[in-house]
Amino acid sequence: MKNIKTSFERSITFSESFGVSRKCPDDWQLVRTATFFKNGVLDLSDEHFPFPDHFQIGFGFRTMALNGMLLSYNLQPAVFNVLLRNGYVIVNLADEEIQSSKKCESGSLHYITVIKEDDMLKLLLDDMPNSKTVGIPEGKSLNRPIKLGGKDFEGCISNVFIERSKLPAQVQNLTNCVKRDVSLGFCMIQERQKPMLMKELPDAHHPKVLKKGKNIAYLTDSNRQQNKNGCPLHAELNFVPEAYHFGNNPGTYLLFTVSQMSTDRSHFAVDVRTSSSRGLVFFMGDQKENSYVALYLSKGRYVFVIANDGRRIKIKSKAKYNDGQWHTVAFSTTENKIRLVTDGLKIREGNVPPSYPYSQIDASIYLGGVPSLNSQNIPEKSFVGCLRNFKVGRKHIYTYQQNNGVLPCLDNILENGVSFFNEGGHIVIENTFLISVEYKIVFNIRPRSFTGILIHAGSNQENYLTLYMEEGVLTASGNNGAGEFSLSVTPQQPVCNGQWHSVAVTQKQNIVYLDVDTDRNFTTALPPKLSTSHAQPLYFGRIPVNLETPWLPIQDVFLGCLKNVKINDQSILLNKMSNIHGVVSLEGCPVN
Repeated sequence: MKNIKTSFERSITFSESFGVSRKCPDDWQLVRTATFFKNGVLDLSDEHFPFPDHFQIGFGFRTMALNGMLLSYNLQPAVFNVLLRNGYVIVNLADEEIQSSKKCESGSLHYITVIKEDDMLKLLLDDMPNSKTVGIPEGKSLNRPIKLGGKDFEGCISNVFIERSKLPAQVQNLTNCVKRDVSLGFCMIQERQKPMLMKELPDAHHPKVLKKGKNIAYLTDSNRQQNKNGCPLHAELNFVPEAYHFGNNPGTYLLFTVSQMSTDRSHFAVDVRTSSSRGLVFFMGDQKENSYVALYLSKGRYVFVIANDGRRIKIKSKAKYNDGQWHTVAFSTTENKIRLVTDGLKIREGNVPPSYPYSQIDASIYLGGVPSLNSQNIPEKSFVGCLRNFKVGRKHIYTYQQNNGVLPCLDNILENGVSFFNEGGHIVIENTFLISVEYKIVFNIRPRSFTGILIHAGSNQENYLTLYMEEGVLTASGNNGAGEFSLSVTPQQPVCNGQWHSVAVTQKQNIVYLDVDTDRNFTTALPPKLSTSHAQPLYFGRIPVNLETPWLPIQDVFLGCLKNVKINDQSILLNKMSNIHGVVSLEGCPVN
């Protein structure tokens, strides 16, 4: 903390302090938290880890799952695992097993400590101890990673403590670790959705689209490929811890259900960072606009409004807050007042008349936009910006019921373009693409991995077009109904050099050309069978889950940035895209 002020003093002098030092510690910028997507793994070094003799390891976790691997260390024949089984924490050491005495609460933060001293193995779950006498397993002196996450785990792990010999005990910095399907710096977990809420097919990483036995290779994320294939990160992705980005498209929102909320549903608070002048931030009520509570931006000012049976009361901030800085907005209702407080200092109040039909609203809460909102008085579309620290009553709300297009909040300087993240996503850049006629597709990419799907059209091997990267080689393959063709280009400049690269695939008469920067290749295709021609979507970034393409050698998602797309010399306005699926941001690309 610094620059502490109040409404009655411009600077504060403290006469007494307890447990407070005068400067920030060196480790305050450590990345302590990671979000693990299904089966995600993060590898930590085992340097100076004194296993299997005396050792201590601890970490916090939060998950909605009852089963899953939390930590594993395989030093055959000595194997050390920490896992969830039916909600209980299980520790396996060689042939011995110890189980926690209580179940973990779904969605809550728990902390695990495992201590091995001589022949005693101790497990502490939230300081509740269990212990067991074990033998001392033999271990080989090999270097093996300490793996966080793994099979079936989906959630967050934070504040990992590993006691290492010859080194001071410290919390582990999770940056610069090999990882797969893991995002750093924030915690985002999701409640298990009921089938009635599932509007889309599963993510493209679903095993349905994978070739048998290829799951691990398919799920290898960019950071592992970068270490293996020498693809460096020229611009680190800096995520704001536990913050969410809204407005990537107008309909983005997070949905929170009544069961998640505090009984006090009249006091709310959230931190907001935005540069937009208009958009919905918070909505609780019915979409027909009879009774609701809402917070939105209008001309850069916050507007807090309540409505009941069509009668509305609203107040708004005096100052504008669309300055791109973080601001804390608290808003509340009572039987006789409504209140809007910004940054703890700027207070606005409004009176509720005695005749007003006040009652607490028990409805789901939307952060961001609201689908099918029938309103003339408040914005239907989401604001553009980031939220964090959402509170209902005094309770932080960490888990949501449904996510519609909300992304992690980036702290990078951005340039024009579309970002594709580790979790996978795609956009539809053309709805009526014809494979069997002449075409020209041009775009610029700045990849973060050597392998991934760039463009794809078609649902069967007799009529398709795919352009993909595999270990830095770009390949265009397709079939216009008359027979398959394939051609490749190995660029002189590696695609992962942090620079933008121009890519074009063109069919002119019966010749197919592939251009990558100044390198070109071409091949002859058979004359198309016009009877097979029909318009179909052209995808960029990955192959959608409902399309099976077993004939393609890769299924990896594209990771990186895209800009300057043209189809048949017509520019595509990427920032106006509405057909977006998965984790894709239209807001821009991190500047190198």
